[in-house]
Amino acid sequence: MSFISTVFLAFLAIVYTLWRVLPYAAAKRMLCVASCIFYAYWFPPFLAIFLTSGVIDYYVSLKLPTARRPKLVLSMSIIVNLGLLGFFKYSDFLIGAWHDALASVGLPSDVQFLHLVLPIGISFYTFQSMSYTIDVYRGRLKPCDNPVDFFLFFSFFPHLVAGPILRAAKFLPQIAPDSDVGKKRSLSDEDLRFAIYRLSRGYFLKVLVADNAAIAANAAFGADPGSLTSLQAWLGALFFAVQIFGDFAGYSDIAIGAARLFGYRIPENFNNPYFSFGIENFWRRWHMSLTSWFRDYFYIPLGGNRVSPLRTKINVMIVFLLSGFWHGANWTFLVWGALHGIAVTIEKHLLRHIPVNHEKLKRLVLFLSVPVTFLVVLVLWVPFRSLNVEHMWHYWAAMFDFGQRSGGGIQFHAVEFASLLLFAGYFAVQVAREQLGPAWLERVVVTEALGYFALTLLMPGKPTDFIYFQF
Repeated sequence: MSFISTVFLAFLAIVYTLWRVLPYAAAKRMLCVASCIFYAYWFPPFLAIFLTSGVIDYYVSLKLPTARRPKLVLSMSIIVNLGLLGFFKYSDFLIGAWHDALASVGLPSDVQFLHLVLPIGISFYTFQSMSYTIDVYRGRLKPCDNPVDFFLFFSFFPHLVAGPILRAAKFLPQIAPDSDVGKKRSLSDEDLRFAIYRLSRGYFLKVLVADNAAIAANAAFGADPGSLTSLQAWLGALFFAVQIFGDFAGYSDIAIGAARLFGYRIPENFNNPYFSFGIENFWRRWHMSLTSWFRDYFYIPLGGNRVSPLRTKINVMIVFLLSGFWHGANWTFLVWGALHGIAVTIEKHLLRHIPVNHEKLKRLVLFLSVPVTFLVVLVLWVPFRSLNVEHMWHYWAAMFDFGQRSGGGIQFHAVEFASLLLFAGYFAVQVAREQLGPAWLERVVVTEALGYFALTLLMPGKPTDFIYFQF
Protein backbone atom coordinates (compact mmCIF):
# COMPACT_ATOMS: atom_id res chain seq x y z
CA MET A 1 0.00 0.00 0.00
CA SER A 2 1.83 3.05 -1.23
CA PHE A 3 1.67 6.35 0.65
CA ILE A 4 0.76 8.15 -2.57
CA SER A 5 -2.33 6.06 -3.32
CA THR A 6 -5.94 6.89 -2.54
CA VAL A 7 -6.17 3.47 -0.89
CA PHE A 8 -3.63 4.58 1.70
CA LEU A 9 -5.41 7.84 2.38
CA ALA A 10 -8.65 5.94 2.99
CA PHE A 11 -6.76 3.41 5.13
CA LEU A 12 -5.15 6.18 7.19
CA ALA A 13 -8.51 7.90 7.74
CA ILE A 14 -10.17 4.67 8.91
CA VAL A 15 -7.31 3.63 11.18
CA TYR A 16 -7.03 7.09 12.68
CA THR A 17 -10.78 7.23 13.37
CA LEU A 18 -10.67 3.84 15.12
CA TRP A 19 -7.61 4.97 17.08
CA ARG A 20 -9.46 7.98 18.44
CA VAL A 21 -12.65 6.16 19.46
CA LEU A 22 -11.31 2.89 20.89
CA PRO A 23 -9.99 2.45 24.44
CA TYR A 24 -6.20 2.53 24.49
CA ALA A 25 -5.64 -1.21 24.95
CA ALA A 26 -7.99 -2.02 22.07
CA ALA A 27 -6.57 0.82 19.98
CA LYS A 28 -3.05 -0.59 20.24
CA ARG A 29 -4.25 -4.06 19.21
CA MET A 30 -6.14 -2.51 16.32
CA LEU A 31 -3.01 -0.64 15.22
CA CYS A 32 -1.00 -3.89 15.21
CA VAL A 33 -3.65 -5.57 13.03
CA ALA A 34 -3.85 -2.54 10.74
CA SER A 35 -0.07 -2.54 10.34
CA CYS A 36 -0.16 -6.20 9.28
CA ILE A 37 -2.91 -5.41 6.77
CA PHE A 38 -0.82 -2.50 5.47
CA TYR A 39 2.19 -4.79 4.99
CA ALA A 40 0.23 -7.70 3.51
CA TYR A 41 -1.42 -5.43 0.94
CA TRP A 42 1.55 -5.78 -1.42
CA PHE A 43 1.86 -9.57 -1.26
CA PRO A 44 0.18 -11.50 1.60
CA PRO A 45 2.77 -14.35 1.81
CA PHE A 46 5.41 -11.75 2.78
CA LEU A 47 3.53 -11.30 6.04
CA ALA A 48 4.68 -14.76 7.18
CA ILE A 49 8.33 -13.77 6.72
CA PHE A 50 7.75 -10.48 8.49
CA LEU A 51 6.02 -12.11 11.49
CA THR A 52 8.67 -14.84 11.72
CA SER A 53 11.30 -12.21 12.41
CA GLY A 54 9.12 -10.48 15.02
CA VAL A 55 8.00 -13.60 16.88
CA ILE A 56 11.52 -15.00 17.18
CA ASP A 57 12.95 -11.71 18.41
CA TYR A 58 10.15 -11.29 20.93
CA TYR A 59 10.87 -14.67 22.52
CA VAL A 60 14.64 -14.25 22.23
CA SER A 61 14.42 -10.99 24.18
CA LEU A 62 12.43 -12.69 26.96
CA LYS A 63 15.00 -15.48 27.28
CA LEU A 64 18.11 -13.28 27.23
CA PRO A 65 18.07 -11.94 30.84
CA THR A 66 18.02 -15.44 32.38
CA ALA A 67 19.91 -17.38 29.72
CA ARG A 68 23.02 -19.28 30.77
CA ARG A 69 24.55 -18.65 27.39
CA PRO A 70 23.08 -15.33 26.27
CA LYS A 71 25.36 -15.06 23.23
CA LEU A 72 23.91 -18.31 21.92
CA VAL A 73 20.37 -17.03 22.43
CA LEU A 74 21.21 -13.72 20.77
CA SER A 75 22.72 -15.57 17.83
CA MET A 76 19.27 -17.01 17.08
CA SER A 77 17.98 -13.50 16.44
CA ILE A 78 20.98 -12.49 14.34
CA ILE A 79 21.03 -15.72 12.31
CA VAL A 80 17.31 -15.60 11.56
CA ASN A 81 17.25 -11.92 10.60
CA LEU A 82 20.46 -11.91 8.58
CA GLY A 83 19.54 -15.31 7.15
CA LEU A 84 16.21 -14.05 5.85
CA LEU A 85 17.82 -10.85 4.56
CA GLY A 86 20.71 -12.69 2.94
CA PHE A 87 18.59 -15.40 1.34
CA PHE A 88 16.07 -13.11 -0.29
CA LYS A 89 18.34 -10.18 -1.11
CA TYR A 90 21.76 -11.64 -1.91
CA SER A 91 21.23 -15.22 -3.16
CA ASP A 92 21.35 -14.39 -6.86
CA PHE A 93 24.23 -11.95 -6.34
CA LEU A 94 26.32 -14.64 -4.63
CA ILE A 95 25.37 -17.24 -7.23
CA GLY A 96 26.39 -14.82 -9.97
CA ALA A 97 29.68 -14.03 -8.23
CA TRP A 98 30.43 -17.77 -7.92
CA HIS A 99 29.65 -18.28 -11.61
CA ASP A 100 31.94 -15.38 -12.59
CA ALA A 101 34.72 -16.68 -10.34
CA LEU A 102 34.60 -20.12 -11.97
CA ALA A 103 34.42 -18.64 -15.45
CA SER A 104 37.45 -16.44 -14.77
CA VAL A 105 39.64 -19.52 -14.22
CA GLY A 106 38.15 -21.46 -17.12
CA LEU A 107 36.03 -23.87 -15.11
CA PRO A 108 32.55 -24.87 -16.30
CA SER A 109 29.65 -23.51 -14.31
CA ASP A 110 26.02 -24.45 -14.68
CA VAL A 111 24.29 -22.30 -12.07
CA GLN A 112 20.61 -21.63 -11.65
CA PHE A 113 19.49 -18.26 -10.38
CA LEU A 114 16.62 -18.26 -7.87
CA HIS A 115 14.99 -15.00 -9.04
CA LEU A 116 13.43 -14.44 -5.64
CA VAL A 117 11.04 -11.56 -5.07
CA LEU A 118 12.47 -9.33 -2.35
CA PRO A 119 10.02 -8.94 0.58
CA ILE A 120 9.31 -5.23 0.83
CA GLY A 121 11.00 -3.45 3.73
CA ILE A 122 13.02 -6.49 4.82
CA SER A 123 16.26 -4.49 5.09
CA PHE A 124 14.57 -2.08 7.49
CA TYR A 125 12.57 -4.34 9.79
CA THR A 126 15.35 -6.89 10.22
CA PHE A 127 17.81 -4.18 11.32
CA GLN A 128 15.23 -2.65 13.63
CA SER A 129 14.40 -5.99 15.22
CA MET A 130 18.06 -6.93 15.66
CA SER A 131 18.78 -3.63 17.38
CA TYR A 132 16.11 -4.50 19.96
CA THR A 133 17.56 -7.91 20.85
CA ILE A 134 21.13 -6.56 20.87
CA ASP A 135 20.13 -3.76 23.26
CA VAL A 136 18.45 -6.29 25.56
CA TYR A 137 21.57 -8.47 25.42
CA ARG A 138 23.77 -5.50 26.32
CA GLY A 139 21.54 -4.68 29.29
CA ARG A 140 20.61 -1.28 27.87
CA LEU A 141 16.96 -2.20 27.54
CA LYS A 142 14.56 -4.34 29.53
CA PRO A 143 12.66 -6.86 27.41
CA CYS A 144 9.08 -5.91 26.66
CA ASP A 145 6.90 -8.66 28.11
CA ASN A 146 3.72 -7.24 26.57
CA PRO A 147 3.39 -8.77 23.09
CA VAL A 148 1.02 -6.03 21.92
CA ASP A 149 3.49 -3.28 22.83
CA PHE A 150 6.36 -5.16 21.21
CA PHE A 151 4.50 -5.81 17.97
CA LEU A 152 3.31 -2.21 17.86
CA PHE A 153 6.97 -1.18 17.97
CA PHE A 154 7.92 -3.86 15.44
CA SER A 155 5.11 -3.34 12.95
CA PHE A 156 4.04 0.32 13.26
CA PHE A 157 2.99 0.93 9.67
CA PRO A 158 4.17 4.54 8.94
CA HIS A 159 7.86 3.62 9.02
CA LEU A 160 7.55 -0.08 8.24
CA VAL A 161 8.75 -0.47 4.67
CA ALA A 162 11.29 2.34 4.22
CA GLY A 163 12.19 3.71 7.62
CA PRO A 164 13.20 5.65 9.56
CA ILE A 165 14.65 2.74 11.54
CA LEU A 166 13.14 2.84 15.03
CA ARG A 167 14.97 2.10 18.26
CA ALA A 168 12.97 0.33 20.96
CA ALA A 169 14.57 2.49 23.68
CA LYS A 170 13.03 5.57 22.08
CA PHE A 171 9.69 4.18 20.96
CA LEU A 172 8.56 1.75 23.68
CA PRO A 173 8.49 4.43 26.44
CA GLN A 174 5.94 6.30 24.32
CA ILE A 175 3.52 3.38 24.62
CA ALA A 176 1.67 3.60 27.93
CA PRO A 177 0.79 0.31 29.63
CA ASP A 178 -2.72 -1.08 29.27
CA SER A 179 -3.51 0.03 32.80
CA ASP A 180 -3.50 3.59 31.47
CA VAL A 181 -6.73 3.07 29.55
CA GLY A 182 -8.45 6.42 29.32
CA LYS A 183 -5.15 8.31 29.51
CA LYS A 184 -4.48 8.14 25.82
CA ARG A 185 -2.89 11.41 24.85
CA SER A 186 -5.20 13.68 22.87
CA LEU A 187 -3.99 15.25 19.67
CA SER A 188 -2.85 18.77 20.52
CA ASP A 189 -2.99 21.70 18.14
CA GLU A 190 0.80 21.56 17.92
CA ASP A 191 0.70 17.87 16.97
CA LEU A 192 -1.95 18.50 14.34
CA ARG A 193 -0.01 21.39 12.79
CA PHE A 194 3.16 19.33 12.81
CA ALA A 195 1.45 16.31 11.21
CA ILE A 196 -0.20 18.38 8.47
CA TYR A 197 3.05 20.22 7.78
CA ARG A 198 5.14 17.05 7.44
CA LEU A 199 2.49 15.23 5.40
CA SER A 200 2.10 18.14 2.97
CA ARG A 201 5.87 18.55 2.69
CA GLY A 202 6.33 14.84 2.11
CA TYR A 203 3.78 14.68 -0.69
CA PHE A 204 5.30 17.80 -2.24
CA LEU A 205 8.80 16.30 -2.23
CA LYS A 206 7.62 12.98 -3.61
CA VAL A 207 4.95 13.90 -6.16
CA LEU A 208 6.29 17.20 -7.49
CA VAL A 209 10.04 17.09 -6.91
CA ALA A 210 11.08 13.43 -7.00
CA ASP A 211 8.67 12.01 -9.57
CA ASN A 212 9.26 14.79 -12.10
CA ALA A 213 13.04 14.67 -11.61
CA ALA A 214 12.83 10.89 -12.06
CA ILE A 215 11.68 11.31 -15.67
CA ALA A 216 14.90 13.11 -16.58
CA ALA A 217 17.12 10.87 -14.44
CA ASN A 218 15.67 7.71 -15.99
CA ALA A 219 16.14 9.13 -19.48
CA ALA A 220 19.81 9.97 -18.82
CA PHE A 221 20.74 6.74 -17.06
CA GLY A 222 18.63 4.67 -19.46
CA ALA A 223 20.45 5.99 -22.51
CA ASP A 224 23.75 4.79 -23.91
CA PRO A 225 26.29 6.86 -21.90
CA GLY A 226 28.42 7.14 -25.02
CA SER A 227 25.69 9.16 -26.70
CA LEU A 228 25.36 11.72 -23.91
CA THR A 229 27.04 15.08 -23.92
CA SER A 230 28.94 16.04 -20.79
CA LEU A 231 26.21 18.53 -19.90
CA GLN A 232 23.50 15.91 -20.31
CA ALA A 233 25.40 13.46 -18.12
CA TRP A 234 25.89 16.04 -15.38
CA LEU A 235 22.25 17.06 -15.58
CA GLY A 236 21.22 13.41 -15.35
CA ALA A 237 23.26 12.98 -12.17
CA LEU A 238 21.79 16.20 -10.78
CA PHE A 239 18.26 15.06 -11.55
CA PHE A 240 18.94 11.76 -9.81
CA ALA A 241 20.35 13.55 -6.75
CA VAL A 242 17.15 15.58 -6.59
CA GLN A 243 15.00 12.50 -7.20
CA ILE A 244 16.53 10.33 -4.50
CA PHE A 245 16.42 13.09 -1.92
CA GLY A 246 12.84 14.09 -2.71
CA ASP A 247 11.74 10.48 -2.84
CA PHE A 248 13.32 9.26 0.39
CA ALA A 249 12.99 12.46 2.41
CA GLY A 250 9.39 12.69 1.19
CA TYR A 251 8.68 9.18 2.44
CA SER A 252 10.29 9.98 5.79
CA ASP A 253 8.23 13.16 6.11
CA ILE A 254 4.99 11.28 5.43
CA ALA A 255 5.98 8.58 7.93
CA ILE A 256 6.88 11.11 10.62
CA GLY A 257 3.69 13.10 10.01
CA ALA A 258 1.43 10.05 10.02
CA ALA A 259 3.05 8.77 13.23
CA ARG A 260 2.39 12.09 14.96
CA LEU A 261 -1.34 11.73 14.21
CA PHE A 262 -1.27 8.79 16.64
CA GLY A 263 0.76 10.72 19.19
CA TYR A 264 4.04 8.92 18.46
CA ARG A 265 7.36 10.49 17.60
CA ILE A 266 9.73 8.66 15.28
CA PRO A 267 13.27 9.86 14.52
CA GLU A 268 14.22 12.38 11.89
CA ASN A 269 15.99 10.95 8.89
CA PHE A 270 17.27 13.99 6.97
CA ASN A 271 18.73 17.34 7.93
CA ASN A 272 19.42 19.33 4.74
CA PRO A 273 22.14 16.87 3.61
CA TYR A 274 23.04 18.80 0.46
CA PHE A 275 24.23 21.66 2.66
CA SER A 276 26.81 19.44 4.38
CA PHE A 277 30.29 20.61 5.37
CA GLY A 278 32.07 17.50 4.16
CA ILE A 279 31.27 13.84 3.41
CA GLU A 280 31.33 12.82 7.08
CA ASN A 281 28.90 15.64 7.83
CA PHE A 282 26.78 14.47 4.90
CA TRP A 283 26.35 11.09 6.57
CA ARG A 284 25.29 12.79 9.78
CA ARG A 285 22.49 14.42 7.79
CA TRP A 286 21.50 11.74 5.23
CA HIS A 287 19.48 8.66 6.27
CA MET A 288 20.40 9.45 9.85
CA SER A 289 18.62 6.46 11.38
CA LEU A 290 20.72 4.05 9.28
CA THR A 291 23.95 5.97 9.91
CA SER A 292 23.40 5.86 13.68
CA TRP A 293 22.51 2.15 13.43
CA PHE A 294 25.82 1.28 11.74
CA ARG A 295 27.68 3.53 14.18
CA ASP A 296 26.19 1.88 17.28
CA TYR A 297 26.13 -1.75 16.16
CA PHE A 298 29.20 -1.99 13.93
CA TYR A 299 31.57 0.97 14.10
CA ILE A 300 31.76 1.35 17.88
CA PRO A 301 31.97 -2.43 18.57
CA LEU A 302 34.82 -2.62 16.05
CA GLY A 303 36.69 -0.04 18.13
CA GLY A 304 35.49 3.12 16.41
CA ASN A 305 38.13 5.84 16.66
CA ARG A 306 39.45 4.57 20.00
CA VAL A 307 42.01 2.39 18.25
CA SER A 308 45.09 3.15 16.15
CA PRO A 309 44.74 5.53 13.17
CA LEU A 310 45.18 2.64 10.74
CA ARG A 311 42.56 0.53 12.50
CA THR A 312 40.19 3.50 12.57
CA LYS A 313 40.51 3.84 8.79
CA ILE A 314 39.82 0.11 8.42
CA ASN A 315 36.75 0.42 10.64
CA VAL A 316 35.46 3.30 8.53
CA MET A 317 35.92 1.29 5.35
CA ILE A 318 34.21 -1.79 6.81
CA VAL A 319 31.18 0.23 7.84
CA PHE A 320 30.84 1.98 4.49
CA LEU A 321 31.26 -1.28 2.57
CA LEU A 322 28.54 -2.86 4.72
CA SER A 323 26.35 0.18 4.20
CA GLY A 324 26.83 -0.07 0.45
CA PHE A 325 26.05 -3.79 0.45
CA TRP A 326 22.96 -3.16 2.62
CA HIS A 327 21.61 -0.89 -0.11
CA GLY A 328 21.69 -3.50 -2.83
CA ALA A 329 23.06 -6.76 -4.20
CA ASN A 330 25.21 -5.25 -6.92
CA TRP A 331 28.90 -4.45 -7.22
CA THR A 332 27.95 -0.83 -7.90
CA PHE A 333 26.68 -0.43 -4.33
CA LEU A 334 29.96 -1.79 -2.97
CA VAL A 335 31.82 0.72 -5.15
CA TRP A 336 29.52 3.49 -3.88
CA GLY A 337 30.13 2.53 -0.25
CA ALA A 338 33.88 2.12 -0.74
CA LEU A 339 34.24 5.52 -2.41
CA HIS A 340 32.35 7.23 0.41
CA GLY A 341 34.61 5.49 2.91
CA ILE A 342 37.70 6.64 1.02
CA ALA A 343 36.32 10.18 0.82
CA VAL A 344 35.71 10.29 4.59
CA THR A 345 39.21 8.94 5.26
CA ILE A 346 40.86 11.52 2.98
CA GLU A 347 38.75 14.29 4.48
CA LYS A 348 39.78 13.39 8.03
CA HIS A 349 43.43 13.33 6.99
CA LEU A 350 43.23 16.75 5.31
CA LEU A 351 41.38 18.38 8.20
CA ARG A 352 44.06 17.26 10.63
CA HIS A 353 46.62 19.24 8.66
CA ILE A 354 44.79 22.58 8.77
CA PRO A 355 46.63 24.83 11.23
CA VAL A 356 44.45 25.37 14.29
CA ASN A 357 45.20 29.09 14.51
CA HIS A 358 44.92 29.81 10.81
CA GLU A 359 41.47 31.47 10.87
CA LYS A 360 41.50 32.67 7.25
CA LEU A 361 42.28 29.19 5.97
CA LYS A 362 39.59 27.67 8.19
CA ARG A 363 37.00 30.15 6.90
CA LEU A 364 38.04 29.42 3.29
CA VAL A 365 37.70 25.66 3.86
CA LEU A 366 34.29 26.20 5.45
CA PHE A 367 33.17 28.39 2.53
CA LEU A 368 34.28 25.89 -0.12
CA SER A 369 33.24 22.73 1.72
CA VAL A 370 29.52 22.92 0.88
CA PRO A 371 29.78 23.16 -2.94
CA VAL A 372 32.72 20.74 -3.05
CA THR A 373 30.85 18.22 -0.90
CA PHE A 374 27.77 18.48 -3.10
CA LEU A 375 29.87 17.90 -6.24
CA VAL A 376 31.53 14.84 -4.68
CA VAL A 377 28.16 13.44 -3.60
CA LEU A 378 26.77 14.14 -7.07
CA VAL A 379 29.57 12.20 -8.76
CA LEU A 380 29.20 9.34 -6.26
CA TRP A 381 25.48 8.99 -6.97
CA VAL A 382 26.46 7.58 -10.37
CA PRO A 383 27.40 4.07 -9.13
CA PHE A 384 24.29 4.07 -6.93
CA ARG A 385 22.08 4.60 -10.00
CA SER A 386 24.08 2.68 -12.61
CA LEU A 387 22.94 -0.71 -13.84
CA ASN A 388 26.37 -2.29 -13.46
CA VAL A 389 30.03 -1.40 -13.10
CA GLU A 390 30.56 -1.08 -16.86
CA HIS A 391 27.66 1.35 -17.13
CA MET A 392 29.08 3.30 -14.20
CA TRP A 393 32.48 3.77 -15.88
CA HIS A 394 30.91 4.82 -19.16
CA TYR A 395 28.64 7.32 -17.44
CA TRP A 396 31.57 8.86 -15.57
CA ALA A 397 33.45 9.02 -18.88
CA ALA A 398 30.55 10.96 -20.35
CA MET A 399 30.52 13.38 -17.41
CA PHE A 400 34.20 14.17 -17.62
CA ASP A 401 34.59 14.10 -21.40
CA PHE A 402 33.96 17.67 -22.49
CA GLY A 403 34.42 16.90 -26.16
CA GLN A 404 31.66 16.99 -28.76
CA ARG A 405 29.09 14.22 -28.52
CA SER A 406 25.89 13.62 -30.41
CA GLY A 407 23.55 13.96 -27.45
CA GLY A 408 21.64 10.86 -28.45
CA GLY A 409 18.32 12.63 -28.84
CA ILE A 410 17.92 12.98 -25.06
CA GLN A 411 15.73 15.93 -24.23
CA PHE A 412 14.86 17.41 -20.86
CA HIS A 413 11.51 19.11 -20.57
CA ALA A 414 10.22 22.17 -18.75
CA VAL A 415 8.42 20.19 -16.04
CA GLU A 416 11.66 18.39 -15.22
CA PHE A 417 13.57 21.64 -14.88
CA ALA A 418 10.68 22.92 -12.77
CA SER A 419 11.46 20.12 -10.31
CA LEU A 420 14.96 21.60 -9.91
CA LEU A 421 13.48 25.02 -9.18
CA LEU A 422 11.05 23.54 -6.65
CA PHE A 423 13.94 21.64 -5.07
CA ALA A 424 16.01 24.85 -4.79
CA GLY A 425 13.02 26.72 -3.39
CA TYR A 426 12.44 24.00 -0.80
CA PHE A 427 16.00 24.25 0.50
CA ALA A 428 15.88 28.04 0.52
CA VAL A 429 12.79 27.88 2.71
CA GLN A 430 14.43 25.36 5.05
CA VAL A 431 17.47 27.60 5.48
CA ALA A 432 15.24 30.62 6.10
CA ARG A 433 13.24 28.71 8.71
CA GLU A 434 16.40 28.00 10.69
CA GLN A 435 16.98 31.74 11.07
CA LEU A 436 13.50 32.56 12.40
CA GLY A 437 12.38 32.79 16.00
CA PRO A 438 9.63 30.56 17.46
CA ALA A 439 6.85 33.12 16.94
CA TRP A 440 7.58 33.60 13.26
CA LEU A 441 8.32 29.92 12.77
CA GLU A 442 4.75 28.92 13.65
CA ARG A 443 3.38 31.28 11.03
CA VAL A 444 5.84 30.11 8.42
CA VAL A 445 4.98 26.45 9.09
CA VAL A 446 1.30 27.07 8.37
CA THR A 447 2.07 29.12 5.25
CA GLU A 448 4.61 26.60 4.04
CA ALA A 449 2.21 23.68 4.52
CA LEU A 450 -0.51 25.50 2.58
CA GLY A 451 2.01 26.23 -0.20
CA TYR A 452 3.08 22.58 -0.45
CA PHE A 453 -0.55 21.43 -0.47
CA ALA A 454 -1.57 23.93 -3.15
CA LEU A 455 1.40 23.17 -5.40
CA THR A 456 0.80 19.42 -5.13
CA LEU A 457 -2.82 19.91 -6.23
CA LEU A 458 -2.05 22.40 -9.00
CA MET A 459 0.99 20.63 -10.47
CA PRO A 460 0.38 16.90 -10.15
CA GLY A 461 3.15 14.57 -11.22
CA LYS A 462 3.04 10.97 -12.41
CA PRO A 463 3.37 8.90 -9.20
CA THR A 464 6.04 6.19 -9.08
CA ASP A 465 7.07 3.72 -6.41
CA PHE A 466 9.39 4.95 -3.68
CA ILE A 467 13.04 4.20 -4.49
CA TYR A 468 13.82 2.64 -1.13
CA PHE A 469 11.09 -0.01 -1.54
CA GLN A 470 13.67 -1.99 -3.54
CA PHE A 471 16.09 -2.03 -0.60
